[in-house]
Amino acid sequence: MDYLREQVYLAGLLHDIGKFFQRADSNSIETSDLLPKEAKYLESQYCPVFKGKYSHKHVVWTAGFISKYARVFDNLFGLEPKGRSKLIAFASSHHLSADQLRESPALFIREADHLSSGMDRNSVEAFKDEQVIDDWDAFKKIRMVSIFEGLGENVTNRSFKYHLPVDSLNFREDWFPRQEFTNPPDYTDLWHRFESEFKFIQATDSRVFSETFLNLLYKYTSSVPASTVNFPDVSLFDHLKTTASMAVCLYDKSLETNVGNDDEFLMIGGDFSGIQSYIYNILSKQAAKNLKGRSFYIKLLSDAVVYYLLKELDLFQGNVIYNAGGSFYLLAANTKTVRNKFSECKKNDRKENI
Repeated sequence: MDYLREQVYLAGLLHDIGKFFQRADSNSIETSDLLPKEAKYLESQYCPVFKGKYSHKHVVWTAGFISKYARVFDNLFGLEPKGRSKLIAFASSHHLSADQLRESPALFIREADHLSSGMDRNSVEAFKDEQVIDDWDAFKKIRMVSIFEGLGENVTNRSFKYHLPVDSLNFREDWFPRQEFTNPPDYTDLWHRFESEFKFIQATDSRVFSETFLNLLYKYTSSVPASTVNFPDVSLFDHLKTTASMAVCLYDKSLETNVGNDDEFLMIGGDFSGIQSYIYNILSKQAAKNLKGRSFYIKLLSDAVVYYLLKELDLFQGNVIYNAGGSFYLLAANTKTVRNKFSECKKNDRKENI
């Protein structure tokens, strides 16, 4: 197993967990009761300097989370304390310059974070921090907007009325977007619930742990905004997932030598033909039951193909961009190895159909 590759993927999932952790902390770095003591001295190491002050301090909480659960992360890779520092560096230094990182694998997380955020990190806009001097904790009160309200509208000049509650995924009626909220977001309670479930992840295999952690992030960060500086329409979960998937693709691409200026990424898509006629060509008797059964069968079939490709191409669950309605898209590195393996997968599929 390529442990460095596993670390790059996990570091991508962890790189902005500090945004969640920080919002649950009512104090600063110096006065925090939640941060481990050793993390409080990392501000100068991982925070960039803008206009003479440290910015993007959430990376300290990212480092603090890894330090707090040092035993968990040590068990994954058999890491010594020095190895744990490497994982902290990968996850926490994505706001530093490329020159500061030099040849560190943290460069993959940095580049993936830029791509996932969709902005030029060298611009002045990129150095804006969520914390402002006048109202330093204002970012904790900002909720995600409902993207449906902005369909067909100029979202840059429009005040959105509907926002999502900051909560874990659930089936309650009040979880859906609404206009008014009685209380501000309770990040402290949400974080404590997240931690209580994180502690129960018993996996010691890095791949199993990362995929379990991904699902936990899905539950608790799907309504947490990834950024409150710009338009808050992307969840922290989606940002962490896409950053991790692109980071591992960039790592895979870096291992390929003697290549031209090919694109770093390969989009793999697939769908099942004849779905509509299969699902809806049913008798009127027990139509609802037959409709559900056939839809479920299509879902199982699509999942089976996706899991097969993930296994054969050595990809992670985070590399699944979309998988629903009988179609799917995967993100992979645009390497000769991946292209050859995918060709073999298609050949095997044809053999199975003969």
